Amino acid sequence: MAIEMADYIDNVSKAQDLVFLQTIDAIFKTFNGARYYSLGNHDLEELTKAEFMSPISMSSKYYSFDRNGLHFVVLDPMYLISGGFYIDAEDGNFLPYGTKPYPYVNPDQLTWLISDLTANENLPTYVFLHYPLFERTGARKVVNRTDVRSVLETYGNVKAVFQGHTHEMEYQRINGIHYLAFEAVVDGSYPDNNAYSIVNIYSDDIIYIEGFVNQEDVLLRP
Repeated sequence: MAIEMADYIDNVSKAQDLVFLQTIDAIFKTFNGARYYSLGNHDLEELTKAEFMSPISMSSKYYSFDRNGLHFVVLDPMYLISGGFYIDAEDGNFLPYGTKPYPYVNPDQLTWLISDLTANENLPTYVFLHYPLFERTGARKVVNRTDVRSVLETYGNVKAVFQGHTHEMEYQRINGIHYLAFEAVVDGSYPDNNAYSIVNIYSDDIIYIEGFVNQEDVLLRP
């Protein structure tokens, strides 16, 4: 399977972003296997979630699925608090940065996550989202990350969380869970500044990340 870790497109204008989306997704669809998507800030600075999701047939903002005896969860951290309510961070309503508290994993999603992990507590689980859940100075992080981490730690079956956004590889282990942010694809001209990974998960919970170009190899042990 293949998953894109959000910021699938850059933001210029609504019309241009839809062209970007069509162009990159046509390439992604040439992958001979299951494809999965996640939501990030650059995807939604000019588009609503519906406008981004519809052309690529992304049916849910957050979701889970099983493959080969493993459970995978994709979270949507693109929520902000406005007027005391959690709303989708989309179509420019969260700009300029710092004017509204975000990003959040909203309460309804946390309730769903608890239910999903409870139903799949016997399966090794791996989580994907754009914004980091670990502690980091400088880069934007999920505001309620400690609440999310607390849920992930409850069942003992979450092995790793894979993150984007920071543009550089960074690793932390928090209460037995691996948290890894990947190198960005876009920092400089192609091909010298490309970065991507193949994640290999073994039956003994060893995770070997084979990095390409600017992404380093990483070996994660239980």
